[in-house]
Amino acid sequence: SLKSHEKIVSGIPSLDAVMGGGMSIGSLILLSEDSLGIYSEMFLKVFLAQGIVKDEEVLFASCDTSPGSFMRKLPQQMSSEVFLAKQAFSDPLQIAWRYENSPAISIFDANKSHSSSFSFKDRLPDEIVQSSKSHYWPTKGNPKTYDDLLDCIYKKLINGNNLNERASKRQNKGILRIGIHRLGSLFWKQSQTGLPRFLYSLRGILHHSRSIAVVTFPKHLIQKSEIISRCEQMSDSVIELESFGTNTNHLYNELDGYIRFNKLCTLNSLCPQMKDPCDWAFRLSLKKLTIEKLRLPPEGADSTQREYQTNPFCGQANKDLDF
Repeated sequence: SLKSHEKIVSGIPSLDAVMGGGMSIGSLILLSEDSLGIYSEMFLKVFLAQGIVKDEEVLFASCDTSPGSFMRKLPQQMSSEVFLAKQAFSDPLQIAWRYENSPAISIFDANKSHSSSFSFKDRLPDEIVQSSKSHYWPTKGNPKTYDDLLDCIYKKLINGNNLNERASKRQNKGILRIGIHRLGSLFWKQSQTGLPRFLYSLRGILHHSRSIAVVTFPKHLIQKSEIISRCEQMSDSVIELESFGTNTNHLYNELDGYIRFNKLCTLNSLCPQMKDPCDWAFRLSLKKLTIEKLRLPPEGADSTQREYQTNPFCGQANKDLDF
């Protein structure tokens, strides 16, 4: 649960670094899709592949595609390495001269992270997926409704002893990873007005269990804006993806889109976590997803990167010429 302060890795070391070491167990993460839903699907596949590699239970739900076909397209695990997230451009800074001393690259050492690295160049072998603790929804005869999915998740938590009371009695340290694909799309046989209620009920179950859910959410298909705001309110974390698409700006040549952390999970606090002032972007480099800083925030008066300090006396100047 959220009170345990435990975190699990997402499968993307740079994403874990931004989120404070990983995703909190017992949390509900809402991943707003990009316009085509391509990159959000990749994020979800990496999340599920990490669970299979860690020998964790995985539950995948989708009404848009066959769950079995989706799971057969998970990315392959790579050997550990150091990820170098290069800046969008390497020319010398002309205007923002005060940032010249800032590191030009962000280094995420996979050896120090518990997260694996995955490449979409190859697929996870079928024998590994078939022998894993994977569960699919819907099965034949199940109605494609939010209530039926919620009932399936609750039963799976009970049978797997993942609820807090059962887990503590049997000393169960297992985790159930839940991936819900394109929640609220036109293939769901229930009105979109039931989305906030479903997420509210799901979050209540997750908070009292050893599980975590990542839900991809097609905002552009939701008819009413108030439904979107209520769904985001019912979630512990809200991450939004925006693809650059056909953007011709040369600064974005090596990047694939924005990633915005609109809301992050807050533990044991009445105040929400402060939003990161940095702009973040993601890219698919060498068939693997990475996250990096797109822009640095303006330097404030309390910044530790200031290149100068006001001298109270003219005689204490550090310059060669003192006027």
